[in-house]
Amino acid sequence: MIRLLVILIIGFVIAKLLDKKFGWQLKKYFLISIIQLFIIWAISNPIRTWQINSSLEKAQLIIKPLESYKQQFGLYPTTLTELEKTLNKNVPTRTNIGTLYQYKIVKEQDYRLWFQSYYGYAAYYNKEKGDWIITD
Repeated sequence: MIRLLVILIIGFVIAKLLDKKFGWQLKKYFLISIIQLFIIWAISNPIRTWQINSSLEKAQLIIKPLESYKQQFGLYPTTLTELEKTLNKNVPTRTNIGTLYQYKIVKEQDYRLWFQSYYGYAAYYNKEKGDWIITD
């Protein structure tokens, strides 16, 4: 948010300087651009938040079958494809952001489930806490 304000202030200063040279002609285009920026920002933030939260919820369709598999066979599957084939269940492969859910066996008795989010952030499932950790 602070970056956006700094950019707007710089833009207004530039617009003032250009206005002295070119008059209203460039100022109206600048104002149109600012209005578009605010509309895009107002729309994209709630959508981005929904995509991330719904991707975290959608991952439950992977986590629950993983735990069921472990109860039945004593260990976790080596891949999500193995999980699907063995339990005959479809598990999601893509988040609502469009990135892939990643899965990896760790120390033979545990797994790591994660996906890439916006701005280079990654969301990791913390099995011990039953919650997600989002890192940059």
